[in-house]
Amino acid sequence: MFRYYNDMLPSVNDGFLYHFTSAASLLKIVENMTLKLSSFTLLNDLNEEELSCESSGGMDAINIRNYIREHCRLICFTQNFESEGNSFCHTGCNHPRMWAQYADNSYGACIVINEKEFLKRNEEHLKGKLYKIENVVYKELIYNKKIKTHDNPEKFIKDNVEHLFFKKYIDWGQEHERRLFGIDLPDFLSIKGCIEFICLGRRLSNDDLQRLVHLMVTPGYESYKQLTPHDFAVQLNSNGSVRPQDWAGRIFESILKSNQDTTAYLKFLEKEGYAW
Repeated sequence: MFRYYNDMLPSVNDGFLYHFTSAASLLKIVENMTLKLSSFTLLNDLNEEELSCESSGGMDAINIRNYIREHCRLICFTQNFESEGNSFCHTGCNHPRMWAQYADNSYGACIVINEKEFLKRNEEHLKGKLYKIENVVYKELIYNKKIKTHDNPEKFIKDNVEHLFFKKYIDWGQEHERRLFGIDLPDFLSIKGCIEFICLGRRLSNDDLQRLVHLMVTPGYESYKQLTPHDFAVQLNSNGSVRPQDWAGRIFESILKSNQDTTAYLKFLEKEGYAW
C-alpha cells in the first residue's frame, strides 16, 4: 500500500527499491508480476564493458567479456537518498532526470519493491547461485592496477565482483543505484507480494491506464487481485523535484468505469475495506 506522505516518511536504507520503466514494460511487468534481468550488452554506460584492470595479454580479457555477456545479468534500482549538506531524505521517486531517461519522459512509471520480500520470494531461484545486491560505489578513478586478468573467466569474475559490477564513474552518482547482480540467474524474478506501491508518470496515457486496470481486474493474469487502488501514486512535480502523490481515487474511478466484468474484483476490494 502506498505509504509515503500518508502514514510514514521516507528514510535512507528502509529497504525500498525503485525501478523506473516505460509504460510498455510496466504493463508486461504487471501482467506477469516479474522483473526481467538485463544483459550487460544493453547497459547505457559503455564503460561497464571495460574491465578497468591490468591485462595478462592474449585472449583473457576477450574471454572474460564474453563470459559476462553470456552468463551475467542484473536489475538496476535507485533508492531513497539524503540531500547533500543536510539530513533531509528524498524518496527514490525524486529523480526528474530518471523519469525522463528511464520512464519514457514521464509516460512510464516507477515501481517500488520491498527488497526483503523480493529476495524471500525468489530464494529458490537464487539458491546456489552467485548473486549480490548492493549499492554502487561512484569513483573518479576506477582502474585497479592490483587486479590482473587470467585464463579462468568464471573465477576471475567471482573474485572481482565488487570491482567489475559495483563501481561506476562519479557522473552517475546522483542515480543512487542499488543493483542485483548474478551469474546464470533466470531471465525473470517474481515481484508477487513485493510491491510497496507504483508511482505512475504524470503523462501516462489514459489508454495505458485502462490496460493497467484490465490486468488488475481480469482473472488469468498473474496480477489479478494482486493490486488495489491504494497501491498507486502519481508523479507530482513541484519546485523542480518529484514526489509521489496518492492516486487511489483515480484508480478506483477507472475500475468502476471499466468495460470489463469487475464483479469479482469489486467483491475482493469490499473485503479489503473499500466502499462505493
